Amino acid sequence: MAQGLGNNSRKQILKDIIRALHNGMPPEAAAGRVKKEIGTINADELAAIEQELITEGVPVEEIQLFCNVHALIFKEALSSSAGTPQKNGNPVEYFMLENIKIREWADILINSKTVSAELLDGFTVVENHYKKKEQILFPYLEKHGFTGPSNVMWSKHDETRGMIKTLKQSAPLKTETGQTGYELLKKMVAEILGMVEKEELILYPTAKEKLTEQEWLEVSQSISGFGESGEKPSPGIHDDTPALQLSGNEVVMPSGTLSLPQLVSLFNTLPVDISFVDAQDRVVFFSEPKDRIFPRPRSVLGREVKNCHPPKSMHVVEKIISSFKDGTKNCEDFWITMKEKKILIRYFAVRDSQNNYLGTLEVSQDITGIQAIKGEKRLLDN
Repeated sequence: MAQGLGNNSRKQILKDIIRALHNGMPPEAAAGRVKKEIGTINADELAAIEQELITEGVPVEEIQLFCNVHALIFKEALSSSAGTPQKNGNPVEYFMLENIKIREWADILINSKTVSAELLDGFTVVENHYKKKEQILFPYLEKHGFTGPSNVMWSKHDETRGMIKTLKQSAPLKTETGQTGYELLKKMVAEILGMVEKEELILYPTAKEKLTEQEWLEVSQSISGFGESGEKPSPGIHDDTPALQLSGNEVVMPSGTLSLPQLVSLFNTLPVDISFVDAQDRVVFFSEPKDRIFPRPRSVLGREVKNCHPPKSMHVVEKIISSFKDGTKNCEDFWITMKEKKILIRYFAVRDSQNNYLGTLEVSQDITGIQAIKGEKRLLDN
């Protein structure tokens, strides 16, 4: 093992080795250089190197292309602090328990003689896991400057999503050499298991080092509201949602902060009409978009909602609100044709975290164009 190397020297050597890989150096030769010139490297150093390469202009796509090669080369040298799941309440435990389920599904998949569409549906556990990483964990890592490796992982997620989509289109699959789709199946399983390894060797140790206790609390709260795809962490982090606060010209909410002008403009930009009736059945708010479907004069504020509707429909409104109050319903939908437009009108019961009724939300939308949508248009199509 190389001795006496400073941190900057270790990083420079590793960056040189990775660049050499991109220029065609055989993986075996690169692995030899790591063993000879570096020796042991921890997960945080490796993550920092990938981040520096991206900062210096190496495209994410290029890092992504050799992502699995990097993991293979550094596997023996990495000293991971992730290990097996520990019952300590940290969300890392939750992610690693999900990885156990992912490994189990991948093992069943690759060892089945025939892979059905139903078996491929087990990808849901992988998809939910990836979404939690992308939407919950990555944003906190990015706050600490850990953006490059997160982007690389997200790109690898999308590659795997593309493979499962192709495989589902050709299911059922025979898992025999030479069979159509089998090589893609093996590649997908390898990518999934490779990602599990990268998480446990690099992602989780780095996250545990960088995130604060408060940030882990927020991660845990977000996981709780995201939906299940595995076992929840053991008790240890509690959901103490902060109350709404007003700070100067800002409204501070658990999920973010908006200035009052931003909040008003946000409501008025939504492609829907919004009206809110409080628990005393009085209209207390409505949005004012440019092309409101149902005009609302401000004089309606404070008016009993039953008086805002024609007498012939008053009993229907009262019935809906009554069902919301007694908890028998949470939503009611209607649709009408108005001037050759199809209008969807939806009513929602609004409740607090203790399930207490706060009021009724009315949302109206012109869905004429939505009904005409066919096929797909993805973000990358532009």
